[in-house]
Amino acid sequence: MLSPKTIGFLVLSLALGGLLGRISAPRPTAEAGNASRATSSSWFSSNPSRALPDTGASVDTGRAIADVTPGREEIKQERILSLLEISKLTGSRKLYEQVQRFVKSLDVEGVKNALQQTGSLPPGNVRRSLTYSLINRLAEFNPQEAIRFVEKKELLDLREAIYATIATAWAEKDFNAAKAWAYGLPEGNARRNAISGIVSSLAERDPDAALKLVLADNKLMGAGYNWAWSVFGTLSARNPADAARRAAGLPSNEFRQQAISVVASNWASTDPRAAAEWASSLASGGLQQQALRNVIATWSQTDPNAAAEFLAKLGPGQLRNEMASQLGSQWAQRDASAALAWAEKLPQSEGRRNALSSILGQWAQNEPRKAADYVMKMQDESRFDNFLQNLAHNWGRNNPADAVAWARAQNSPEVDKNFLPNILSEWSRYEPEKAIAQLASITNDEARKIATERISSQWSNSEPEKAIRWLTTLPDNEDRENALRNAVSNWSRENPENASAWLNKLPIGKTRDGLINTFVSNVSNFDPESAVAWAVSVTDDNQRRSSVQNVLGNWARNDKPSAQRWLAAQNFSKEEHKQYEDQIGRSK
Repeated sequence: MLSPKTIGFLVLSLALGGLLGRISAPRPTAEAGNASRATSSSWFSSNPSRALPDTGASVDTGRAIADVTPGREEIKQERILSLLEISKLTGSRKLYEQVQRFVKSLDVEGVKNALQQTGSLPPGNVRRSLTYSLINRLAEFNPQEAIRFVEKKELLDLREAIYATIATAWAEKDFNAAKAWAYGLPEGNARRNAISGIVSSLAERDPDAALKLVLADNKLMGAGYNWAWSVFGTLSARNPADAARRAAGLPSNEFRQQAISVVASNWASTDPRAAAEWASSLASGGLQQQALRNVIATWSQTDPNAAAEFLAKLGPGQLRNEMASQLGSQWAQRDASAALAWAEKLPQSEGRRNALSSILGQWAQNEPRKAADYVMKMQDESRFDNFLQNLAHNWGRNNPADAVAWARAQNSPEVDKNFLPNILSEWSRYEPEKAIAQLASITNDEARKIATERISSQWSNSEPEKAIRWLTTLPDNEDRENALRNAVSNWSRENPENASAWLNKLPIGKTRDGLINTFVSNVSNFDPESAVAWAVSVTDDNQRRSSVQNVLGNWARNDKPSAQRWLAAQNFSKEEHKQYEDQIGRSK
């Protein structure tokens, strides 16, 4: 059973999947600005692109980080070099583990020096992961200093996500001081996350006191506050029946639902029958269904036969259909044959299809051809668009070439349409060029179009620059334009410097305008000054105004004075100036 602290860390780690580092996106060239809009020319000429870290061959970023702590150069150089090599593996577990090993090797002075050096790394996941992890490490030594570092202007976008872990580390050293700091923050997500860390720390040693802390402030039980994981995780581990009683009596609907979910999962891990009896005794409705969902999900991991018997007693409906899928998946991990025998006996229903789909997905991990042959013999009308698609994801991850060979041998348009695109999508995660090579042999036009879309989407997630180069070789149509926007969206988050350089080379026109709008929407949250410079370079008047308004609105919510100063320096018409001024004024 996961501890509240572990659960909190996992939740926070997931939230960081979309976190953007504070990096400056170069602005459009003055020539592009002049060509698109004369009134912006003076601004571009007086505000050149901010200098970016030199990441060329002359800078050995591996050595720069290696030098931060005397006596450990060799270890650090090796680790940072490995991070650079895998920097294109966005969000990968390997990247996370490499970052953690490097950061954990540092003492407090090493952390401080490394934080100063991270700017020399190229923009991207390595730099973001390092900065975040280094600040967490600094909080272990000195929470107050970690706070001061986060509050530097260029790191304000990290503050909301990292305050919870800083508060937890501080509370373990000096609870009263950490609490005073967290409650003294202004209203907003940063305060919420800081208090979350305080509650999490307190809940591990005194869940009753932590619960009182939450209940004493109605705002803490509002939407989005997940205190139940820390408080009721500990309470239910000690006495699940008492925790269940207390959860049911909570005043906040959302807090009560979260607490009941935690109790149900924890109780089912030790006594699933008692937990199921309790969940069934709850009043019919959303709370009961949520409790049953958590009980069955946990029960199916330890005793799928008993969980199946309990599931059969539930009346037909969405809950039983949904849980049949989860039960089938868990059961197939232990015994695929037994799980399949159970699912085949179920009456024809959505629940049966869900269970079979999950089971076949697990079966395909070990014996994909047998699972696929089984699907082809099924009489279920949805075998192509349901079961085969699920098989494709598993098979494509493990042996895509074998999956393609099997598909070709079927000589079936339905297999081409519903199976091959998903196989190639999975293949493109690791070997996009090989996946692309298969496109020419797909004779079905619709299947080839779908496969092209899937490959471009996957490839642009990991290597957007290469994906864009490939997309530009395809016929110029709406499908290509949509794929390019998706790729630019990913590229602008991963490496805005290179993305903006590519945008600057595009000819003035509709395609460039659309891609600039995509770029602007992705960088405006962390570099509004560069984003608005790009926004005013859009040639279409309506699109330009809309884009500038959106950037100024976001900018004003975080830093209204800077947005106002920027607007005051512009040479817009009175009508357009008033439009932007009103947008800034409305932003709160």
